[in-house]
Amino acid sequence: MAIGSKIVLSWPPGSCGDMVRSCLYPLMHKGNWEYRQWEEHETPIFGWNTSGTGNAQNPKALVWNNNLISYNDNLGQTQTPTMWKHFRWNAFLFDKKELLGVTPSDADVNNIVYSIHKRHHLDTSMDMMIEIQNEAYRDDSLNPVVTYISCRDTKYLKLSQENWSLKSYGDNHYWANQEIGWWDKKIAEAIELRNNNPEKINHNVFELGDRKHMMFLDDFFEWETFRQELEWFIGFYDMEYIDNYDVVKQFWQAWRDEQRIKVE
Repeated sequence: MAIGSKIVLSWPPGSCGDMVRSCLYPLMHKGNWEYRQWEEHETPIFGWNTSGTGNAQNPKALVWNNNLISYNDNLGQTQTPTMWKHFRWNAFLFDKKELLGVTPSDADVNNIVYSIHKRHHLDTSMDMMIEIQNEAYRDDSLNPVVTYISCRDTKYLKLSQENWSLKSYGDNHYWANQEIGWWDKKIAEAIELRNNNPEKINHNVFELGDRKHMMFLDDFFEWETFRQELEWFIGFYDMEYIDNYDVVKQFWQAWRDEQRIKVE
């Protein structure tokens, strides 16, 4: 086992993990970070759909050195277009970037986005977490200590289920819709287990001991508590302090404004 530089971040589907991941990037990577309008002359965002919004073509986005990293869509969900690719950017692909037709700038963006390896779990399933732990332990590019997003209050898991149910695909995306339905059922089962056994909430995660770090969804909806979660993450993994919290707060605030109707 080697201690890799990529961090595994896992969360229940719909529990804001993509937003958290995007907010961590400016705190992990140096460069010119901005939250600004993505302009008409810049690279179009494939699949961008903002029906019902004022600017249908260009969202406000988290931008690194004039490269788009993430934006919040019209459903209040964070999107990171580089993640739409069907591969995991790693050292092997980086060495093949010229053959793949990947520009140096694209490669740098990939390195940022894939510096956090995303997974999904539910705290009621030890099997899910053991699978993630084993991946982190065996893959030398990953840090073996996994960060799990969980919640203290089960109302936030219900919120996650509502967020997850907003995802839908056309009839030609059978397997994607099957996955959505599968996770929806599993989240419902987890909510029932938590309600029936409140003393066991997050018990499985705590059982992982020093092989885990935790963040709590309950703390994501107020800036001061969310910032504390981000600072604890950076401190836990002993990363260099990069003060881009002003930009992070702008991005978070835009996301938070879209959550009010769901949370309050």
